[in-house]
Amino acid sequence: MPLSNAQRSVNDAIIHYGESNGYSDSEIQYAVNAAYIESSLGVNLNNPETTASGLYQYTDGTWSDWHSDLGDKDDQGHQIEAIFDDIDRYTERFNDLDQQDRGDLTFEEYAYVKHHDGSNYEDIQNGPGRHCCLIVLNKG
Repeated sequence: MPLSNAQRSVNDAIIHYGESNGYSDSEIQYAVNAAYIESSLGVNLNNPETTASGLYQYTDGTWSDWHSDLGDKDDQGHQIEAIFDDIDRYTERFNDLDQQDRGDLTFEEYAYVKHHDGSNYEDIQNGPGRHCCLIVLNKG
């Protein structure tokens, strides 16, 4: 299904931020894929069952713990900056894992587990985030 004009605009904003800040094509693609998974690239910005909201569906707690210095949680630009901050943090953690702990996880899967299931989630091989979104993450 083709993207709407609004979705294309969000997609372009993510790409622009990533390119402007020196991120790789695969990191930018991950950020686009995660936005698609979380909010359909900005179409579904609120989750009435939790405090998750915005482009990447950050919860109030996660925002407070990791990104409050960026400002308003629901600002699209702040959410884009936050996901790229997460990419930096998760890249360092992923690279520090030994092969046994990493298993067959790709960076994209690892980063999404951490985003979806929580930054401190430990069962990365079996995290709900890994299994619920593998197809979308690996389409890139």
